[in-house]
Amino acid sequence: MHRRRFRNTDIKNLELLFDITDYNTLTFNGSNVSAIADKSGNNRDATQSIAVSQPLYSADGFNGKPCINFDGYYTFLYFVAFAQAVGQNCWAVIDTTELQQGWRSFLNRDGTAASFYIGTSGYNFTPSIYNGGAIWGSALQKKTIYRWGLLSSTQTVVQTDGHSAVTGRGVAMTNNWNQIGYHVNGIQSPKIKLSEVIMTNSTPTAEEILKIEGMLAHKYWNDGGVSNPLPANHKYKNMPPML
Repeated sequence: MHRRRFRNTDIKNLELLFDITDYNTLTFNGSNVSAIADKSGNNRDATQSIAVSQPLYSADGFNGKPCINFDGYYTFLYFVAFAQAVGQNCWAVIDTTELQQGWRSFLNRDGTAASFYIGTSGYNFTPSIYNGGAIWGSALQKKTIYRWGLLSSTQTVVQTDGHSAVTGRGVAMTNNWNQIGYHVNGIQSPKIKLSEVIMTNSTPTAEEILKIEGMLAHKYWNDGGVSNPLPANHKYKNMPPML
């Protein structure tokens, strides 16, 4: 039987899936992206009706793959809200080359502190936790596969590129997720390039985590493991997961 690569749509318990490389899921306003269709099957499409806040599309901005650009102040997307809950895990493929100093909110509810964060902490290049979310030193790897997971209302797990996960303060889980790339009044909004967002609604197994990391690494660093950021001993460092 012919085998094929494991794909993002093969992931179990999908809550949300935005794939910028799938051109057919994007709605354009000139060179801006005004909407992204959710591929999870849950119809949680992302939209932005205000032109100045729409991310700019780039056909080859992430290792030759498509991405959208967030300007670090005005640019953000709303999506159909759903509740924060224990077990949720989120992966994002992000280029942080132009990320500003300090912590930056990536995924949140109406720009509040109940967020998953990216950026550097006061300990610089060391994982730490800020009010309801997680920060990872961006200098570890500019083009990065981030993972966040809600272990409980008091504990969040953070991981980049398949390296060792760290845990810290959690999200209160009294809110809904509904926004990407914005913090109140533009403060702590990230200047990034984004190619993919995946969220699941239950705690993944260790093998499921490895498969998602491997799938993303070989999708965005498609050179047989030469340059992808996975650790050398990662199960899928050199070959993508297959079905």
